[in-house]
Amino acid sequence: TVHRRVARAGRARGALRFMSSNLSFRVPPTEQPRLAAQHRVAIVTGSYDQSIDGVALTLNRLAARLLQLGHSVLVLCPGDVARPPVLEHAGLLVRVPSTPLPVWSEYRLTWGLGGTARAALEQFRPTVLHVAVPDAMGVAAQRWAARRRTPLLCSHHTRWASYLDYYPPLRPFASLAWLHLRRFHARCAATLPPSQGAANELAARGIPRLVVWPRGVDVALFSPSKRRAAAGSVPTVLLVARLRWEKGLADFAAVVRRLEARAGRGAAFRTEVVGDGPARRRLEQLLPRASFRGLLTGEALAA
Repeated sequence: TVHRRVARAGRARGALRFMSSNLSFRVPPTEQPRLAAQHRVAIVTGSYDQSIDGVALTLNRLAARLLQLGHSVLVLCPGDVARPPVLEHAGLLVRVPSTPLPVWSEYRLTWGLGGTARAALEQFRPTVLHVAVPDAMGVAAQRWAARRRTPLLCSHHTRWASYLDYYPPLRPFASLAWLHLRRFHARCAATLPPSQGAANELAARGIPRLVVWPRGVDVALFSPSKRRAAAGSVPTVLLVARLRWEKGLADFAAVVRRLEARAGRGAAFRTEVVGDGPARRRLEQLLPRASFRGLLTGEALAA
């Protein structure tokens, strides 16, 4: 598949940095070779250039690498016209009509592809359609691919059904969420979870045709040579995450507070939290001794 060739090429050429200090994934035309057997890859996603999260970073790296290998990339994604991008994206980006999602306001609710995005797909004529979000936009993209017999694959990034447990009014809808996900992924030639653990969870819920798409680490950027010794060689408990409760922040806070309770018995340590999000203020209240570093990327994160 295209994704496997991307992974093999990345390993063969060594660690390649896509992020600069200002998070730029743009690939200049001079670095985009033209291939006789070029693929045209369309990516449908709910997060790309206006949020710094795992979905946006993963898909921008994918798009950048595809461009460097000589393929073409079209990205369909909702966005807020009044909100500036937080990174320089890779590929051609076309917006999809949307409105803020009620529970997760930083993300967008869609009701289909919309005329502009549909026209862009028709003109682009993708040889592969990659859908990374199971919302109305993603379902519309699946139907578009089925009518044109375009190869379709889906990637799994967010544990939507499990996240409902963090919002009591939404908990009764968890079984409906899994029903929707089973139907959604049944229409994909393959579903790509990021780890074997995620694949096992999906398989237990009846999701078919799972192929693990593991993430890599930039070993040039995140090198042990950059390790800095803590003051007095005190161990550091480090959390790097988007600060939302569904990321397991309550469990993290509980563990740190238990460790703090034992600190008087010689278990000295320090806690650092890297990241930002709507739960930050409350987490700061729960962990007043912790150092909150905010959002860090690139060299600042690796240092």
